[in-house]
Amino acid sequence: MNQSESSTSATRLHNIREEYCQGSLLEDSLAECPYTQFQTWYQQATAAQVSKPNAMHLATYGMDGYPNSRVVLLKEWSTQGLVFFTDYSSHKGQQIQQNPKASLNFFWSELDRQVRVHGLIEKISLAESQSYFASRPADSQRSAIASLQSSVVSSKAELEQKVAAVKNLECPARWGGYILKPVYFEYWQGQPNRLHDRLVYTKSATGWDIKRLSP
Repeated sequence: MNQSESSTSATRLHNIREEYCQGSLLEDSLAECPYTQFQTWYQQATAAQVSKPNAMHLATYGMDGYPNSRVVLLKEWSTQGLVFFTDYSSHKGQQIQQNPKASLNFFWSELDRQVRVHGLIEKISLAESQSYFASRPADSQRSAIASLQSSVVSSKAELEQKVAAVKNLECPARWGGYILKPVYFEYWQGQPNRLHDRLVYTKSATGWDIKRLSP
């Protein structure tokens, strides 16, 4: 890309403007419990037909010091935490083993909302992982069994052959669920003129402290 093309591209990006006008987030409308607030916002996202409302960015850190982010799907949540499933031997699994501190981010653009969550990750029980695995479609089970996530394969054809060869649909030991147990929630509501609402819950010895942050 030459300098002229770069300048034109930058100008186009600089000219992108969008006002956020989907409502406000005030302290008197906020639930005392961050999980109750999450349930309310998740239900509203579903009602607004947000595309993949359970899609969340998971950020982890490896021993090389680089942050890594990817989209995973929220499959369960309770006051204990938020659950997703993956291959424990994957890059993310290795990074979680090295450093269990991680963060999640939900972005619901249709509502001009974000939810950020920080916490510690640990594996759920084997029985819970096996139960969820058994509920998945058979083809998804075969893919999880055949694919050693994040490992190098010579071709897509090789991977498809491995999937086709799978007969036993038992949950592999290297596959299962993680739960992120939050210590921090941030609820972000876009506002006109970039004066966004940011209300955070921070876990304390007695419960959750709530504060407003500057946008």
